[in-house]
Amino acid sequence: MERAALGRELLALLADLVVIPSTYPPGDTTGIAAHCRDFLSLLGYTTTADRNLVARAGSGKPSVVFNAHADTVDVGDRAAWRTDPFKATLIDGRVFGL
Repeated sequence: MERAALGRELLALLADLVVIPSTYPPGDTTGIAAHCRDFLSLLGYTTTADRNLVARAGSGKPSVVFNAHADTVDVGDRAAWRTDPFKATLIDGRVFGL
């Protein structure tokens, strides 16, 4: 895949994730986990979810583990945002959003 196409694909995924509510409190990340589960399943990963989403490709070693928080902080003062915090906005090569 060419670099520009990969960049567009990654931006589209990020845009999908930014619009899914996950602010703390309350810290509900079920929507983010469901989206990631569906996305990774389409790529051929086997997924399971309990308290965490686990995606596997193949079996045995080596293993690669990616661990990340899916919740975000609250928006805070909405007037302090130059862009909509619940939309990924690309400005000058940078993505803004919560």
